[in-house]
Amino acid sequence: PLNIILYRAPEEIKSTILKYKLIDEFHTSNISGHLGVRKTILKLKQRYTWKNMRQMVKEFINNCTKCAQNKTTKHIKEPLVVTDTPTSTFSTVSIDTIGPLRISNGYRYILTMQCDLSKFVIAHPIETKDAKTIATTLVEQLILKHGFIQTLKSDRGTEFVNELMHNVCTLLNTKQIFSAPYHHQTIGSLERNHRKLNEYLLTFADDYEWHKWIPYYTFAFNTTPHTDTGYSPYELVYGKLPSLPSDKINKENKCYDIDNYANELHSRLKNSITNARKLINAVKIKRKQEYDKNTNKSNFEIGDMVYIKNENKLKHQSPYHGPYNIVNTNGTNSIV
Repeated sequence: PLNIILYRAPEEIKSTILKYKLIDEFHTSNISGHLGVRKTILKLKQRYTWKNMRQMVKEFINNCTKCAQNKTTKHIKEPLVVTDTPTSTFSTVSIDTIGPLRISNGYRYILTMQCDLSKFVIAHPIETKDAKTIATTLVEQLILKHGFIQTLKSDRGTEFVNELMHNVCTLLNTKQIFSAPYHHQTIGSLERNHRKLNEYLLTFADDYEWHKWIPYYTFAFNTTPHTDTGYSPYELVYGKLPSLPSDKINKENKCYDIDNYANELHSRLKNSITNARKLINAVKIKRKQEYDKNTNKSNFEIGDMVYIKNENKLKHQSPYHGPYNIVNTNGTNSIV
């Protein structure tokens, strides 16, 4: 008769030291490949068995430094914070740059600025995005045309975070707010506007002189009702609809005396801005409700060990840095 073993029952392991040695072998060796909890257990159960195997394997893998550094896991996603809505136009402005683009009459970049309340956009071509050019364009294209601003929001680009911009904002009594690194939601509305500007230039600027089309884009954008407010940015800033080529030439115009026109303009601006703020707040709340459906809140404590996402990861690099020790916490923010 042939002596063939068709089935061998898993060996029961009682030694705790041997259990951890087997888990280490079946998880960390180069022929195991740092498998996850489920697959590591399946491989172990083919040959061995013991009580609380799942719990021990899970604890071992959760403390595996190599897995934590090199495997992409579910990230922390805090609930969305509803920001304050400005009460007047151009009191809070977001600023950013686009580029480098192909050279057009010496210009390689576009400086964009947007009023947080009215959504009015200003875009201006610039040759370089050094601190002096940014500061000069901000003053000449925005402040000298629309007045002083209270808050200026931007990312942490060196063109915005520098001594010159700090001194200019201090002189103008303007508060600078910077977005968190790699999180541009602080200026999200302006980032979305960049997509529209790029699409516009691709559609119309089929030559190398894209700078000529920027004023046409800003006019098109500012005279179109915004989805957040229901008003066009032009109307919220100037208190009236713009004249367009489609308007009838012989359309009858109202006759005003100065006092009546000033009163009506004041009333129209007040009502439209009030309504716009209500609509913006409603949109913010709705976005928060949608965003918060898939949040993954943090619950860190001092002394916890954490890994930080490697935002500049190159191929074959670990997706995380760490581990780091949390030394202080402040609400949803932690210091390592």
